This record gives sequence, structure tokens and C-alpha cells, in this order.
Amino acid sequence: MINPDGSITVTHADGSTTTYWPTPTPTPTQAPVAMQAPVQHGWVTTHSYSGNGDQTTEMFTVPDHWKIAWVCHVIPIGDGTYSDGALAVGVMAGPNNYIDSFFETCKASDIITDGTQQEYQGGQVYLQITGAGDWQVQVQEYK
Repeated sequence: MINPDGSITVTHADGSTTTYWPTPTPTPTQAPVAMQAPVQHGWVTTHSYSGNGDQTTEMFTVPDHWKIAWVCHVIPIGDGTYSDGALAVGVMAGPNNYIDSFFETCKASDIITDGTQQEYQGGQVYLQITGAGDWQVQVQEYK
């Protein structure tokens, strides 16, 4: 007979009883699962450029989807006043081989203007950057 407390009582032929408490069966333990850091995905800067005026970058390789993050500043003209700045970026695959280009006006009312330009053609490229006022350009890939 199994008792409510998990013990077992055996009644013998002579009417006597013996109660047994079974030895608990050890529960198998699992090896701890190694915690892995979650994979981080996001835009990663692979090339950075800055200047004031014109610059042609070196040739570099990009995937089929990448972007250009840019910042341009206004031009101080004195007495706390500013003139609009400008930034033009041409994506080139070779001489006279434009893939894409964009032009931004850096409004004097904003002091700093920024944005991104998505690109959808990979391979070997370089940038032709023309700026009036200080600028920064970053090439970014999604990792």
C-alpha cells in the first residue's frame, strides 16, 4: 500500500507490517547552457572623411546596400551671422562613371544639417565630395 507521504507499507502473512521509504531517485541535472551575447545588428561606419572644400576619396569596396551619412555646417561670415553652406557627393565607379550623386544645402538657420543617402549598388567605388563650409561624410554598411 502506498501511503500519502510516499512511503510503502507491506503487510506480512503473520499480520505484521513494515513501512519503507523509498530512496529518492536523483533528478538528472543538465549542464548549464552557455549564455551567448545577442548578435548586434546595425549600421557600422567603415570609412570617415571630413574637410572644407573638395576631396576625392580612395577606391573602396561596398556591398549591394550601403549608405552615406553626412553632416554639413554653415559658413560663419562674422558678427555672429552665417551664410548657407553646401555639400555635394558623387558616388563614382571610375572616371566619368557616376553611380549616384546628391546635393544638400546647409541652411544658415540650422547651423548644422545632417542626413543619410541610401545606396543600392555594390562594388569598387570612390566619392567625389565638394563642400562649402565644414563637412563630415561616413560610409556605412549594415552588419
